[in-house]
Amino acid sequence: MTVVVTTILYWLKAPDIILYGVDILLLAPFVIFGCYIDEKIKDEVRFLLTKQERSYQTDYDRKEYTRNEFIRPKENPETL
Repeated sequence: MTVVVTTILYWLKAPDIILYGVDILLLAPFVIFGCYIDEKIKDEVRFLLTKQERSYQTDYDRKEYTRNEFIRPKENPETL
């Protein structure tokens, strides 16, 4: 298809810049799909748009701590 369009434009004596522009526009999809660049682009976009769970997040319920929860209770006779 690209060859046919380019030949017709060349036969109609179109300027070279138009020939190159049309060739690039017609060949670009074949290059993108042929080299699997579209898969790479889809993966990048999907990665950016996906809501991701981070490794530090867990599914466990969070325990609420009181203010003095981390102070050891004085139950040991040595600390009384």
